[in-house]
Amino acid sequence: PSGCSLICVMKCTTPRGNSDECGVQFGTEGSGYCNRNNAASSYFGATVTNFTLRTTISGTNTRTQSSIAHNTAFNTHKIDLTSTYCTLSLNGVSAVTNTTGLVTTPVDVNICSASGNNLTSTFNITYLEAWNH
Repeated sequence: PSGCSLICVMKCTTPRGNSDECGVQFGTEGSGYCNRNNAASSYFGATVTNFTLRTTISGTNTRTQSSIAHNTAFNTHKIDLTSTYCTLSLNGVSAVTNTTGLVTTPVDVNICSASGNNLTSTFNITYLEAWNH
């Protein structure tokens, strides 16, 4: 395959602490955190204002915030990952593209929701689909 894509319809609660985050990602490490190595994530966390695309490979972390502010409504997140770019679309509109920190190894879909402050970090998913292309 030349790449992979996923679509996820979800809503995130507002993170309450500096370590709180929620999102969906392609990654090589099955973990609840969106900041793992070898990953492409659509996430929202306490340290960012807007929905963000994060690509990470071998410790190189590229975070690009979209212009769409976090909200508690259901939003459609689409990640398109190839060997030359990773694009995040939100609600059917291309939001951001990263060309660095791209994962080049086989990946799985991971859901990430974490709280580093012993507080509740939750979100709801109504649809999730992933495929190779």
